Amino acid sequence: MNIDTKTLMCKRLSTKEKAPILIELPNKDMQDLIMEKRKERGVMKLRDCGLPGDDNIFFNEDLPREKQELFLKVRKYRKDHNYKFAWVKNGKIYLRKTESNQAKLIRSNEDLRKLLEGPETK
Repeated sequence: MNIDTKTLMCKRLSTKEKAPILIELPNKDMQDLIMEKRKERGVMKLRDCGLPGDDNIFFNEDLPREKQELFLKVRKYRKDHNYKFAWVKNGKIYLRKTESNQAKLIRSNEDLRKLLEGPETK
């Protein structure tokens, strides 16, 4: 995968050495391609990019604060209720119990509240 780095906007989100780096991609197609390749490749290390260190590299979508907070709640729900998957794709938050279950789109705290109130097999 070739990326024209001249078109990327990069900035570290804090002065800490291991702080996240935000990369603005030139278009949605580039984002989709990178996320697809990341999934195919699996874990990526700093050394894979020619950088010193053995730390993992994580690729995440940049979400507005409200969605970030909702995603944190969904991840906690996943852990507390033995769901296997919680993820974000195209700015939408999903939750799935197992590989064979259908993914649930979580749009709001209300959706999460409904899950808490109802049976987990919905």
